[in-house]
Amino acid sequence: TFVPHMPRISDLGLLAAVLLISPALCSVGDRSYDFKLCLERCHAKNCTATTVVASLPAHLRLLLWSCEENCAYECMHEVTAQDLQSGRKIRQFYGKWPFVRILGIQEPSSALFSVLNGLANAYGYFSFKRRCPSSYPYLVPITAQCLVSLHTWFWSTVFHCRDSYWTERLDYFCASAMIISGLVLQFIRITGPSATLWHCLYILLWAVLFSAHVSYLTLYKFDYGYNMAASILAGALYTVVWLLWCWRVCF
Repeated sequence: TFVPHMPRISDLGLLAAVLLISPALCSVGDRSYDFKLCLERCHAKNCTATTVVASLPAHLRLLLWSCEENCAYECMHEVTAQDLQSGRKIRQFYGKWPFVRILGIQEPSSALFSVLNGLANAYGYFSFKRRCPSSYPYLVPITAQCLVSLHTWFWSTVFHCRDSYWTERLDYFCASAMIISGLVLQFIRITGPSATLWHCLYILLWAVLFSAHVSYLTLYKFDYGYNMAASILAGALYTVVWLLWCWRVCF
């Protein structure tokens, strides 16, 4: 009998905690007088109607950087350089540390890790599928969960390349969807392939909860603390249920 290992879905609780922790809307750096003064000078010099296009190189325009955003980036590093020369601590700006961009990519290391995570998911799935007969009853939900994961790592890569209003939300919402897809696959695996009605009800439950979650964050308030707490709670539920199931099966 073919009994494959379940595809290794990473510890989504911990992963979500790392991915979904988000900065506050403003920080000490962007509230500082020297940063605001630098912004005023940069805007006056580079962001007028006649200079705005010429001031941005092609690779920044390709990634949709605006002149104002580029000024914020340049001033962030100018103020940081002054802090380092004066022996002061490095400050955060808009809730983030002053990373160095490469070819317009804001967080190149994080973007690279997101790509590698996506490739690892794809490799694990296709390795599993090569050994798995088409009649395996969990093949469809495993495939669906893998597609959700790949979608999540794609938007994570986009977000780390270019942080904007929509890329941030797509990154966060897809991360939540990945956790939920893991919970759904977990439920299907534990209850067995024949409990179709229960599977549908469970999927409907999480679809409603996910819709409410996204609606609250989109229409009412993008609450980073709530989003993180909800993701950690769902990830903890996922981990605890697997541990209990493994204990029951093995012992």
